[in-house]
Amino acid sequence: MDKSLLKNLPTAPGVYKMLDDSRTILYIGKAGNLKKRVSSYFTKSNQSLKNQRLIHKIKDIDYQITSNEQDALLLENNLIKEYKPKYNILLRDDKSYPYIYMNKTHDYPGFKFYRGTADKDEQLFGPYTHVSNVRKILAILQKTFLVRLCEDSYYRSRKKPCLQYQIKRCSGPCVGLIDKSEYKKSVESAVMFLKGETSSLFEKMEEEMAVASENKNYELAAKFRDNIALVRDIASHYSIFPENQSIDFILGYENESKLLVDINIIRNGVNMGCKNYIFSKSNYENINETLTSFFKQYYLTHVPPNLIISKDKILDKDNIESVINKKYQQNSKILNRIDKKYTEFMNLCSTNLFNRSLRTIKKDQNLLKNLNTQLKINVDFILCFDVSHISGSSAVGSAIYYDKDGFDKKNYRKYNIVNTKKSDDYAALKEIIRRRLLKLESFESSHMLIIVDGGKGQITQAKKVVEALECKNVNIIGIHKGLNRLSKNDKILNNINSDITNNINQETLTLIQSIRDEAHRFAILNQRKRHNKLMFNSKLDGIPGIGDERKKIIINHFGGIQGVLKASIRDLKQVSGISEKLATNIYMSIHK
Repeated sequence: MDKSLLKNLPTAPGVYKMLDDSRTILYIGKAGNLKKRVSSYFTKSNQSLKNQRLIHKIKDIDYQITSNEQDALLLENNLIKEYKPKYNILLRDDKSYPYIYMNKTHDYPGFKFYRGTADKDEQLFGPYTHVSNVRKILAILQKTFLVRLCEDSYYRSRKKPCLQYQIKRCSGPCVGLIDKSEYKKSVESAVMFLKGETSSLFEKMEEEMAVASENKNYELAAKFRDNIALVRDIASHYSIFPENQSIDFILGYENESKLLVDINIIRNGVNMGCKNYIFSKSNYENINETLTSFFKQYYLTHVPPNLIISKDKILDKDNIESVINKKYQQNSKILNRIDKKYTEFMNLCSTNLFNRSLRTIKKDQNLLKNLNTQLKINVDFILCFDVSHISGSSAVGSAIYYDKDGFDKKNYRKYNIVNTKKSDDYAALKEIIRRRLLKLESFESSHMLIIVDGGKGQITQAKKVVEALECKNVNIIGIHKGLNRLSKNDKILNNINSDITNNINQETLTLIQSIRDEAHRFAILNQRKRHNKLMFNSKLDGIPGIGDERKKIIINHFGGIQGVLKASIRDLKQVSGISEKLATNIYMSIHK
């Protein structure tokens, strides 16, 4: 390209288009200063692989001046959608999210699946990330609140109740089997549920249960009791934030071939699910640039919540905020810092994205083959071992099996540690490795990799078992936590205790970490089951501040001791008379 073209560029804001020799648009971008931005592509400090490929093909540059940078952002988004340039990230998401729809003006409103925008007579609940979630929630509304899901045309044509009424999935408003005021109460409860207003909903249902009980309508009271238990169980899975919070958590991750973006959607305190996107990495090198382009395209077509939290830096944050707030007439904020109260949820989101990256890689190449190449070994399967106990009691071990098809749960094994002294982790590890190997066919000659959760000491114990059993084709590695016990600081040691973390690629490290995490999860799960069996007395007995009366209130609130065991500290605080300090003591006591 003739670089003299750069001298003629204006310093005004606008949109630039990079063209090849056939005047096909290669890339479209926006700038607050066109001359400064376009010239930056040709400096030595901006020679990423993407830019090298792009610059080699550029033969001309076209531009369009705008009144300000916000207008440039809008124009850039429209032009990218129209021309679909090769070197731009293109968000292919024209299909709107699914919602749950209700007609507010109908005497007996119904609920149904819906896509699109609502008019003033309609109310939409959502958005939901998956159609299956909408179907499940509609089924819950029907079963719990007996509201109708039929079309208005079907409703008007009924002369007698349909099958849904017969199987107790509808209250029969179409033929007058419920009056308008009672049906309105059911609709109000359903709307509270959809909005995530679970506290208000529980109060309403508990009052209705009490009234029914006072009137000696015990069948109706039992129905309310069952509905409270059902909704409380559902809410415990979905509701994770205060009811007035709506947040998008956005994370990006890059592996050797792909860039992945996840949007975790929280609306009115309810987790609506995760929306996944994937982009080829062949043309996009910088994850911050990719996320910035993604933000501009996504939030110009999707209504944002009041708070958007991104783990990675958004380069054009202020302009994007300005444009979407002007477009939607609201005050949305984009944050790159993560408050402490959101850390646990963000870590969970990161784990999900990490695992999705693994599944993506698996489509492109065989993970086990890649591990064999990186570790310079030749194994057919992997066994990973972990030991879990509570202060030495209820000790269990886990053995996870992984082969070319991934995790094989049929070959998972759990072990109760009975032949080992209390708190002797080394002896427990030796015991479960020996027991597992002896159950394998041809264990002496099997080509396998053993992964132990730990360092030099654990590797030494595994080697002793392998040598004692005279196994010929077994490789051993250990994975142990590094600084601050963060996953990013994990260290991989080989069978001579050398650190090989920097000698393997990210995909191999991720695979080893995921296998370790699965072994730990399986061990913890079975350790808790065993511990619960040993605890035959009520978990609430002996807790300071919990007498017989308060214990009864707690158990009634959660519908039994199993409900208490599932409750978080936040759930326990909702019980009448339970302070945050007491809720913490209860939680720590029943889970110690």
